[in-house]
Amino acid sequence: RGTMTELILREPLGIVANISAWNYPYFVGSNVWAAALLAGNAVLYKPSEYCPGTASFVADLWRMAGLPDGFFQVMSETRQAGQFIIQEADVDAICFTGSVATGRIIAATAAPRMIKLQLELGGKDPAYVCDDVADITQVAQALADGAFYNAGQSCCSVERIYVHEKVYDTFVE
Repeated sequence: RGTMTELILREPLGIVANISAWNYPYFVGSNVWAAALLAGNAVLYKPSEYCPGTASFVADLWRMAGLPDGFFQVMSETRQAGQFIIQEADVDAICFTGSVATGRIIAATAAPRMIKLQLELGGKDPAYVCDDVADITQVAQALADGAFYNAGQSCCSVERIYVHEKVYDTFVE
């Protein structure tokens, strides 16, 4: 039968660039940098130009926690900084959270570099209302909250609601 050895290696990628969105800047950014740091990578964090303070705060927290120098770097929040990261920066992966339009530009620009690319381009999150719902009014209120929370500017906001025909009229009322 011969011998065969299988091996799973868990090796850091190197430098992970995190280009983060303006809404929920701490939470959205931490989805990338927390995992990247835990996996042994360094992080180049570029926040949205609309919320630069969050990045400085997070960098201070990592410094106070004893993260080695250079493992969490903040880059200018300008559009030009983002373009530099995508086109030229010596990074091993790019993670972007934002609009579909910008995601398309990033994907097309980064593709020739053949580096890892992760795009979170917002949700188109549907909700389904089944015919066995006990309190249709409570469900309707919860889904309205899910659609309009944070003025609907959330990648996990409800954008479509599918209602079973048996409870549709009651739901709409």
